[in-house]
Amino acid sequence: MEHLQRLGDLNIRAHTQLVLCPGINDGACIDRSIADLLALRPTVASISAVPVGLTKFNNMLKVGDLPALRPYRRDEAEAVVAQVTAWQKRIEAEIGEPFVYLSDEWYYLTERPFPRATHYRGYAQIENGVGMTRKLLDDWARLRRKLPASVPEETHITLVTATMAQGVMARIAADLNTVANLHVDLLPVTNGFFGPLVTVAGLLCGQDILDTLAPFHAAHPVAGQRLILLPRLVLDNSGQQFLDDLAVADVQQRAGQPVIFAQDVSEIVEMAHALARDGVRRVEG
Repeated sequence: MEHLQRLGDLNIRAHTQLVLCPGINDGACIDRSIADLLALRPTVASISAVPVGLTKFNNMLKVGDLPALRPYRRDEAEAVVAQVTAWQKRIEAEIGEPFVYLSDEWYYLTERPFPRATHYRGYAQIENGVGMTRKLLDDWARLRRKLPASVPEETHITLVTATMAQGVMARIAADLNTVANLHVDLLPVTNGFFGPLVTVAGLLCGQDILDTLAPFHAAHPVAGQRLILLPRLVLDNSGQQFLDDLAVADVQQRAGQPVIFAQDVSEIVEMAHALARDGVRRVEG
């Protein structure tokens, strides 16, 4: 709190995050944390609440003085969502905005609908996974109408995603499959490098992608061209390598098919138009 007050004295605004751990800093701690940070407005501009992310390297048993960590159960996640939602309604009535936001994982865990775009007030916390899914859904709803009617040659695309967003990406794959001569298979990849509890696309590694592609393509041979489409966020800032240090060129060679990357859904639509104009070779370039 003292550090945040010091930032305020320097006219620096802070977007804060609560990493919630079941049985450790949720329950009454959520109420106290939100109240404390709310009192520091406008220095504190917003709060995001995210569930603790655990890799296979986290020991979920109690070790020494360290508390045991584990993922949220659905009933526990429901309680967190209800508690934070109550705060959102109260704060919005007072200041005109929710101020505290739930990350997308809570809506996936509880299977609740994602809030509308206006709820996120400009997506200030999108890099913390707050509103990413809503923005993707809205962007795609607008852009899907711009898909070409057909592509000139039979083209198969393996659309790679992580397990958390599988349902959302299935909608995009279904729309792409309405383009004549375009056949899209959605392929969710389980994270072996960090462990299956890590379910976001940005932490997928090259070897896990290759290990999932190989048996899938062997079991689903195709006649005609095939592309592998990956989210750009699996790469480093330079766009040269994956988190496990595999280079893009190595993955391309070992996959045996052209590998392309899309920064967002607008680039997926651009890819479809490139296929419609010039075929696979143009997209490879």
